[in-house]
Amino acid sequence: MKYEFNYLVEIQYLGFRYSGWAKQPKQKTIHGFIDKTLSFVFEHDNFKTLGCSRTDSKVSANQNFFQLFTNEAIEKESWLLSFNSNLPPDIKAISVCDVSSDFNIIKAVSHKTYEYQFSLNNKNHPFIAPYVTNHSNSLNISLMEKGAKLFIGTHNFMNYCTELNENKQTIKTISDCAIIAKKFELGSEAIDCHVLTITGNGFLRHQIRLMMAQLFLLGEGKITIQDLKQSLEVKHPKPFRNIAPASGLTLRNVYFSR
Repeated sequence: MKYEFNYLVEIQYLGFRYSGWAKQPKQKTIHGFIDKTLSFVFEHDNFKTLGCSRTDSKVSANQNFFQLFTNEAIEKESWLLSFNSNLPPDIKAISVCDVSSDFNIIKAVSHKTYEYQFSLNNKNHPFIAPYVTNHSNSLNISLMEKGAKLFIGTHNFMNYCTELNENKQTIKTISDCAIIAKKFELGSEAIDCHVLTITGNGFLRHQIRLMMAQLFLLGEGKITIQDLKQSLEVKHPKPFRNIAPASGLTLRNVYFSR
């Protein structure tokens, strides 16, 4: 079906209580709540939405977008107010703008930046759980920093995908990947933590959490730098079973080519 009007909507959300972006039967999802809210605001279902990043269960987004197709023009300021008033408190629309009829949100995205936050405390305050994964084992952060740099460049991430099939395009380009120290503050709580920042032209299902898990193993001394390097060159005989928790992962920014 062809729609007359085409919009790009920027959103933010805390993903801790959702089963990811994609709609799933009998599950709370970001996309599901967005469409449900739009149906209420428009008072009909004659619209279509398409997201640009299918974040996993419990994964949050500082910046994400969806494309809205509709047959009625919207007054942006009042529509944004109405949309936000009816969205759950952990989902927020930031802006809405017109895009051309040939705009394709999937093809228009050039790259994305994700962050994975983790701490080395015995246990954090429960309020921090949606944002920072606690890792109780001792880690060699210096070695992990070296390991993170191995991911930079164009590689075959066949070992870093949980839904691998012969048609899956597993070659991706990572333009930046680093681990840095930071201070995480939430109200009166402030903890020392580290964050893996990674920017790439696209990511496979669970790719970043599998990468983070391998870096954890590296930091624990359970694998070597050579093992990590080899994982980007040779198909591993068994799928990686270690996957980092989702709650530390945030989609930080989405960048468009035009």
